[in-house]
Amino acid sequence: MFLVFLGVLRVFVVNLSDGEKMTQLNLSDAVPNLPRRPVRELKAGERVDQVFLVTKKDLRATTNGGLYIHAIVADRTGEMVARLWNATEDVYATIPDGGLLRVRGRIDSYKGNPQLIIEGCQPADEAKVDMAEFMAASERDVDKMFAEAVKMLGGLKDDDLRRLTAAVLA
Repeated sequence: MFLVFLGVLRVFVVNLSDGEKMTQLNLSDAVPNLPRRPVRELKAGERVDQVFLVTKKDLRATTNGGLYIHAIVADRTGEMVARLWNATEDVYATIPDGGLLRVRGRIDSYKGNPQLIIEGCQPADEAKVDMAEFMAASERDVDKMFAEAVKMLGGLKDDDLRRLTAAVLA
């Protein structure tokens, strides 16, 4: 069984099945040890140490009565299920719902889909993260798409509708 303690600067993972062994995962202000990978590219067997957007989180009970956290983490490329086993209510409370979370863990496969197994985590400082990595964006040039839309709307035959769209786009 693992007990996770989130301190101000560090995350501790205690493996209680092996006695009093404690491993310190230093997730302070240091840069993650692994390069950032888009969610849609993460595959089973890979390790991660990066920031994700938490879009949903739930504290759930296991079949044996323990607790685990089920969350959905995302970036601009997609989302994935994340789980933290042997959780506590205190750990659950530190995970920002709708906020950024730095995670160290591994990607497993469950029923053919990748899932993130969280081994250590802490809330991430938004000031140190490029928020564009977490916002959906078109792969096409926005200015060109806008010019195309203006051109198409200019071809409207109804004068009232054309004036309305011009006012909206102004």
